[in-house]
Amino acid sequence: MTQGTEVVQKLLGEVRDLKVERERLLLELTDIRQRNAGPDPNLRKLEQEIKRLRVELEIARGDRDTLREGILEALDRFGRG
Repeated sequence: MTQGTEVVQKLLGEVRDLKVERERLLLELTDIRQRNAGPDPNLRKLEQEIKRLRVELEIARGDRDTLREGILEALDRFGRG
């Protein structure tokens, strides 16, 4: 083998190695993306917190409406009195 042929063979070997490494990294990337594609583990906890806060908001609005009615009734009584 001539020196030029040896260099070409060495470069071809390096190219093959790089292609194999590239494929390995692509497979690893695909695996990582699939593992991270699922729902966030905190999602269920956050959904429960949102539900709890909605119920709390509904109760607070009911209390607000009750207080408003009482205030309007008191103002009406004092205004007529």
